Amino acid sequence: MLNIRVEQYLKNYFIVLICCYLFCGVCLADFFEFQNIPTNGGYDLEYFTIKGDNYIAITNHYSDSSYSQNACIYKFLDSTFVVFQTIPTKGAYDIESFEINNETYLAIANGRNSSTRRLYCKIYKWNGASFEEFQTIPANCVIDIEFFRILEDEYVAIANLRSDSKYRVNSKIYKWNNSSFEEFQSIPSKGAADFNFFTIEDEKYLALANYYNDSSHKVNSIIYKWNGENFEDFQEIVTYGAKDWENFQIDGINYLVVSNMYYNNNYNIDSVIYKFNGYEFEEFQTILTHGAICSEFFTIDNNYYLAFSNQKNGQTSNIKSIIYKWDTNSFLENQQLNTNTSQQISNFEIGDQQFLALSNYYDGFTRKLNTKIYIWQTPHIDTDNDGVIDLFDKCPNTFQNSIVYSDGCPSVRGDYSDNQKLDLTDCIGILNELIQKHDEN
Repeated sequence: MLNIRVEQYLKNYFIVLICCYLFCGVCLADFFEFQNIPTNGGYDLEYFTIKGDNYIAITNHYSDSSYSQNACIYKFLDSTFVVFQTIPTKGAYDIESFEINNETYLAIANGRNSSTRRLYCKIYKWNGASFEEFQTIPANCVIDIEFFRILEDEYVAIANLRSDSKYRVNSKIYKWNNSSFEEFQSIPSKGAADFNFFTIEDEKYLALANYYNDSSHKVNSIIYKWNGENFEDFQEIVTYGAKDWENFQIDGINYLVVSNMYYNNNYNIDSVIYKFNGYEFEEFQTILTHGAICSEFFTIDNNYYLAFSNQKNGQTSNIKSIIYKWDTNSFLENQQLNTNTSQQISNFEIGDQQFLALSNYYDGFTRKLNTKIYIWQTPHIDTDNDGVIDLFDKCPNTFQNSIVYSDGCPSVRGDYSDNQKLDLTDCIGILNELIQKHDEN
């Protein structure tokens, strides 16, 4: 006869396996809802740390009536994110954290107000207790900010989506001069939506996603290469309403993925993964996405994942965003998450726990939605070793080898959960339950 603890473990584990078989991996998908954070047109989110403390910053782009919203910084306290600081913004898109000389900065892309898109990027500096305004950089509907280093120098690239009248505007790279950022290089762009900086064998690259050229969403996005003094054209790739670049490496091979959002009145188009062949990037894999806004590559337990934020499919904004898992030589669908015009997806780690955060912008009726934070949960883990896996355990702190119900709660109500001792009443109760279970079987 099996030990009851082992029997209970196997019972629950096989429930998980059967559920996974029947529902195409839902139970083994591994990310489960952890916390909801109210937002007004939640757009970008950024995880960062300051002296061991964990924060996440979220931009609110638009309520149902105004672009004047607060970006909110949340601090991780007692296993949850709580409001720490709010910063006034105007139609904010991106938010980027970075460090220079051990000082922490936060840059916010203010994209528009009710009358103009000719606004600014504002940089804030940590003063030891909160962020305070540090520098304002003029911009044209700035939608992305990318911080990077080359040797000992620091830079920020600002992607200008458009002016009030056209999408063909220059994007800018600014260089740190030891006290502030000053303009360094102007980059011609066509509806610039994203910059992504990466390195391959000590060579520095900057990928620019061009979204629209004032007549078509079919437009070349550009990969630039550092020549020792500035960035110059390296490769052009045809993209379709490109919104994001993401670089990653698997087994020493470099990849670059573009999120294609829209072309020819269609949101249901392929996003594309490119592989570096030693000379240039060549097409490697296509993934059907639905108004894709961005992607996020991450690693958990030596497994590789690529997640896409899907915005809409042309009929509804309530559409699933997808996590793909690397399977030897390509990415295969692993998990679906319910989202509403998702604008950003971000993976981060606190301690030894992995999280995934997704912003939700609009559900077809309102922008007052929740940004959702998910937590990684391995189905077979049984933290308190009571035979009930954590997925189903409603009493997570029972003692090892305790006799429990299938929900993980003690089957008898004695004092052993406090001092690990059983009195006579407890023992009789346990014996009766064992006899009853035996008779039922």
